Amino acid sequence: MISKTQESVAKTAFGKTLKTPIKYTYTWEVFENPAELVAQKQELTLAEQVKVRDNEAQANARQKSLAQALADAGIEKPTAENDISVAWKQFVVTYMALKTQDGSKRYTQAQAEAKASEETGYYPDGE
Repeated sequence: MISKTQESVAKTAFGKTLKTPIKYTYTWEVFENPAELVAQKQELTLAEQVKVRDNEAQANARQKSLAQALADAGIEKPTAENDISVAWKQFVVTYMALKTQDGSKRYTQAQAEAKASEETGYYPDGE
C-alpha cells in the first residue's frame, strides 16, 4: 500500500457560502495491486475492489479533513440551537404536519411560515 495526499478547497459549508474559502489537505491509503486486497481479505472482484476501496479511503479522509478544517476555522454545523433560521425551518415543517387549531385542516405553507415567525421572532424576508 502507498499513501496519497491531496489538497482541496471548501467554498461552502452546511449549505452556506464561506466568506473565505478554506484550504485543507487529506491523506489516504491506496492499494497498489489486487494481491494486497486478497491479503487483507477485502475482495469484491479484484478489479472492482481496488477502485472501490481506494475511493472509499479518499472520500473518508477528505471528509474528516474538511470537518477538522471547518472546526479549526470556527465554523460549526447550523442547528436549531445555534441558528434561528434552522429552528424556523423546523417549526414550519412541524406546523405543516399539524392540523389547524380548530382541527379542520392542515396548515398551508404560508400559515406555517407565519406561525413559525410568531414562535421564533425570525422573518426570513427580514420583515
